[in-house]
Amino acid sequence: MIFFIALLAILLTIAALSYVIKLWRRRALQSVFRAFNERLRNLEEEGQPKPADLETLTSWIDERRSEGRLIEIIDYLQTIERPDLAVAVYNAFPFDRYTSRHVRLFAAKSFLKLDDEEKCLTLCQRLMEAYPKDDSILDLFIDAHIHFGEIDIAKTHLLPRLDRKFEGTVFARHMARIHAAEGEYKKAAIIMQKVVSRDYTLAQNTFAQPQKRFIQQQYARSKALLEEYQDQVETPSEETADAPESDRQADTQ
Repeated sequence: MIFFIALLAILLTIAALSYVIKLWRRRALQSVFRAFNERLRNLEEEGQPKPADLETLTSWIDERRSEGRLIEIIDYLQTIERPDLAVAVYNAFPFDRYTSRHVRLFAAKSFLKLDDEEKCLTLCQRLMEAYPKDDSILDLFIDAHIHFGEIDIAKTHLLPRLDRKFEGTVFARHMARIHAAEGEYKKAAIIMQKVVSRDYTLAQNTFAQPQKRFIQQQYARSKALLEEYQDQVETPSEETADAPESDRQADTQ
């Protein structure tokens, strides 16, 4: 009995110590980025962070050559929406050294936000080759190719995914964007009506805050696309588009 109590005490101590260390590291990381943001705000010209800043950050990552630290930084950059810093960090620790899916996926998203076509599409292609069945990577791959006008490539990868039973709003939204890129705004608007309805329902029925915020962002994006396509063709009113699909069906009966 005494042995188990002692073992439990040791485990609790280790857990508490791990929590304290993790908390300290998070605060240290936030402190680094507060300094980054302050210095960048004072820069009069655009560009990468000052070398001293990047050296400070990369030395912190490289202290133990820890990919885990790099992932923590990528997560933090995602939270504060700083793709420029993410790219700077990624360039200092390229994929040939760190092969984490998570790191490369976020790096590709950062290149997309910065409109860097060559680096974004190159990284997307390598991710697709490494993870051919990963829907998150397929989503980004298609998104990037639509964004940069590579519609045929996007369609080639999207259509097989749409043949599956569960289509999902993400890939349906991509199909609408492809129709719009090809000038078929009526088809695009019809698809987006359904996507808006599904996103609306999902947002209303989701209570976990991080996931709810993400869904609300998707809903806002879907509404914006629908409004854009509605400017091109005659479609249902915005109020109808905002309502759940079941409500719209009831209105037509």
